[in-house]
Amino acid sequence: MLVACLLTAAIALAGLCQECNMQCGECRADPRGCANCTHCAACWPPKHTVSGISSGGSMAVLHHVAYSSTCLGASVVAGSGYGCNTLPAAGTTCCTPPASFNWTAAVREMDAYLRNRSTHKMIDPAENLAVRPVWLFSGTKDTVVYQPVMQAVRQQFRDFSAAPASEFSIPAEHAWIVNDTRAEPCAHLGAPFLNNCEYDMSRTLLTHTLGALRGPTPEAMLSSLQTIDARPYFATHEAAALLGCCFYAYVPRGCGENVTSCRLHVQYHGCQAVGPAPFGTPMTRAYGTLEGLAEANDIVIVYPQARRTLANPYACWDWIGTGDPDFDTQDGVQLFTVSSILGDLAHALARQPPESCPEEVR
Repeated sequence: MLVACLLTAAIALAGLCQECNMQCGECRADPRGCANCTHCAACWPPKHTVSGISSGGSMAVLHHVAYSSTCLGASVVAGSGYGCNTLPAAGTTCCTPPASFNWTAAVREMDAYLRNRSTHKMIDPAENLAVRPVWLFSGTKDTVVYQPVMQAVRQQFRDFSAAPASEFSIPAEHAWIVNDTRAEPCAHLGAPFLNNCEYDMSRTLLTHTLGALRGPTPEAMLSSLQTIDARPYFATHEAAALLGCCFYAYVPRGCGENVTSCRLHVQYHGCQAVGPAPFGTPMTRAYGTLEGLAEANDIVIVYPQARRTLANPYACWDWIGTGDPDFDTQDGVQLFTVSSILGDLAHALARQPPESCPEEVR
């Protein structure tokens, strides 16, 4: 297997992708073509798009910026900008900042942090962001991530010559938004974080990043979620502490014989949404989240999973660097593991999954 030597606990992860970007950048398109760079495969995933909500929205930003050479577009729902962790009291500032907070100065600081990461080849070149579509959503009634935080995300992408599309006018709480009366009311806060605002968020964001779409396919005709054993891709003990042992993937029938022939999308869940829910259950499929569109348009969706622990009881993504100083770079254990699985997806899906994937609390 191409990345077999990479995916062992013995590997020294720190600085691996930075070294690869320094010495093997010309092999990024296909590391198999450079004999001395095959170990870099997991640093450069195949072409894909990404989306996420809440802590997963912040992860979608980190993922898109870190892998902008191959991440062809991003959609962010109620997340925070790249470098928000550098701001004072970041845990509060990047979610529920005081009204007096100076975001103009903060975004300048965040931009400088991003450029520094790019200059030192810890992430892909920042110049890529200018040609990558970005779609942003923030509800006017969101009490978990205030709108000024997402307005700062929009300004940051604009600073890098991107032209992000945004929807900031819907009176929605902190949720994935659908157009289905069976979902919770638009201003509801709580599980399953799927609210009816008479707005099809999934179609809007996928269309913005992928182009015109067919469908969706009716829920009765959808395939089953597949389970991926993520453990072989844990290169460090930190990965095992931060990530669930199982990831999930939706593989349309048209992609079953050759997943690499289909388009690829990564969806990061929000806090309190570990496991295949809120996506992939019969109830949420009826609400038309992502999978009906994936089936109709041959899009494979990978759902990475954060781990629920005593220190992280809601299974939030580490978007602030609490457990990993390299969290927002290609050497970050979360991003590196996701990238490794994307680059080895056919083998990951073929491997026998665990008998169960408990939401382990320890």
